[in-house]
Amino acid sequence: MRIQVTAEARRDWRAILRYLQQKFGPATEQQAIILLQQLFANLLRNPGRGRPVKSEVYPDLRVCILKKSLVFYRVSEGVIRVVRIMDGRQDPRRWLAL
Repeated sequence: MRIQVTAEARRDWRAILRYLQQKFGPATEQQAIILLQQLFANLLRNPGRGRPVKSEVYPDLRVCILKKSLVFYRVSEGVIRVVRIMDGRQDPRRWLAL
């Protein structure tokens, strides 16, 4: 099993990190990076731990909460594909056609 992060999720994560760094400083940004790494390690051990989400665009979509962010992912053929990482205040229906 491996983790693959889509280009959209990478852009999402960079924007979140930029915001955290500007608003709260580099220590908070680094803490967020560590939390995401821990989440990925947990997903590798238990890919089904996220809550299922119905989506017209992404079948078998799941979500995990990471502090104030939502990590949306799919599991297929030995790959955990992270499709989006959103701030919890965003409307996921807009981006994921839920």
